[in-house]
Amino acid sequence: MKKVIDEILSRDYLEEGDRLVAGVSGGADSMALACILYDLKEYLSYDLVIMHIHHGLRGQEADRDLNFVKTWAQDHQLPFVEKHVKMDQYAKDHKLSLEEAGRILRRQALLDQAGKDGLVALAHSQDDQAETVLHRIIRGTGPDGLQAMVEKNGPILRPLLKVSRRELLAYLKERGQDYCIDSTNLEDDYTRNYIRHHILKELKVLNPQIKASLGRLADLSALDKAYFQEEVQALYQNLVQEELDYGLLGVRDLEKLPPALRFRLYREVCSRYGSKGMKDLAYKHLLAIDQLLTLPSGKGIDIHGLRLEKTYDQVIFFQEKIYQPYKLQEGDQVCDFGFYAVKPIDGEGPKGLSWKAGEELWLRPWEKGDRILMEGKRVKVKEIFQEKKIPRPLRERIPILVGEEIYAVAGCYSDHWVKDGPRILIRRGKL
Repeated sequence: MKKVIDEILSRDYLEEGDRLVAGVSGGADSMALACILYDLKEYLSYDLVIMHIHHGLRGQEADRDLNFVKTWAQDHQLPFVEKHVKMDQYAKDHKLSLEEAGRILRRQALLDQAGKDGLVALAHSQDDQAETVLHRIIRGTGPDGLQAMVEKNGPILRPLLKVSRRELLAYLKERGQDYCIDSTNLEDDYTRNYIRHHILKELKVLNPQIKASLGRLADLSALDKAYFQEEVQALYQNLVQEELDYGLLGVRDLEKLPPALRFRLYREVCSRYGSKGMKDLAYKHLLAIDQLLTLPSGKGIDIHGLRLEKTYDQVIFFQEKIYQPYKLQEGDQVCDFGFYAVKPIDGEGPKGLSWKAGEELWLRPWEKGDRILMEGKRVKVKEIFQEKKIPRPLRERIPILVGEEIYAVAGCYSDHWVKDGPRILIRRGKL
C-alpha cells in the first residue's frame, strides 16, 4: 500500500515526532491499517500506538480479537493499549442503538488515549464510505450530510478512505497477514450490515462501480459544503448581532438571502446557541424558522431548548432559562442574573443603589402589573420595556430590584431612594 503511505506524506497529515493512536479491531481493514502505519515508520519518525477497544460483547470471540491484536503489536514492538467498555449498557443508558453507542465509545477512548496534541487513525475504507452515504440518504440527510467521512477531520485521520476493501484483502494476502472475522458482521441485525449485504449488492447490478461512485458523491459534496461554509461564516459575521447570551438577526437581511444560504445560516445560529441536540436539526425545523419571517411579532418556536422568536423586525434566539428570585445580603458575592451582575458594595465604592438598613432586598424577574415610581408617577414596567423596545423574551432576563417597593429595573430605570447606607451595584455583563 505504498500509495497510502505516499498520500499521508504528501498531505503532511503526520510530522516528525507526532503521536498517532491507531484503532485496531483485528478485522481485515484495521489490520491493513496497522501494517501500513508500521511500514510508514521507515519514512517518518513518529510514535505509533496500537489500541484495541473491547466492547463487552461477543464473549470468547471478542477476547480472541483482543489477544490477536495484542500479540501483533508485541511482535512488531509497538506500544499496545486495551480499553474495556460496556457498549450495551451505554446504549441503554443513553437510548442509542448499539451501532451508535459503539461509535461514540470507540471515538472517545481513542481521543482520550491520543491526548491533546495526538492524532487518531481509523480504518474506514471506500466501502465504509459508500455504506455511510447510503445510510444517510435512507435517513433523509441534506446535501451537507452527503459529505459523510473525510480523510482528516481535526485529530481524526482516515488514510484508507480511497481504498476498496477488495484492495485491502489483496494486500493482506500478499503480505501474508492474518486477520479476525467478526461473526456479527455476517448478520443483518445492524443497519450497516443490511446495506452491505443487500442494498449495495443490488445497486452493483446497475453500476459495478457503485462504491467508487458514492465515494465521488461524498467528495463533491465536501467541496460544496466547504464553499457554502465560508459564505455562511461571512454572513454570520455581517448579519448576526451577538449579545451576552442571545443573538439577533434582521428579518429584512434574511429575506434578501436565497433559501440555500438562509437555511445554512439558521443551522449555524442553532449550532452556536443551541445544545448538543442540534446535530439532529431536521428540515422541518429549518422550515419552521423560516416561517417566522412572515409571522406577527411575538410568535416563536422551541428547538431542543433553543428559543427563536420574531420580535419587531428581528429574529431573536437564546437558550431558555428560568431565573428564580434571589435575596441579597450585605457582603454577598457577585450574583449573576440574566445579562447582569449584582454586587453589594461599600459606601465609598462606585455609585450604586442604596440599601435601607434592615430592609429585605430581592432580585426577581419582571411580573405582570409591576410598577415603579418614576418622576413622581407610578409607571408600568411593561411600558418602560416597550419604550426602550426590549424584546418580550428578554424582559424576564432583566433583574427587577425589589424591597418595600420596586426600586430599579436594570438597564432601564432606577430610583435612588436613600443617600446613605450600603450600596448595590448592578452592571451589565460581568463584574
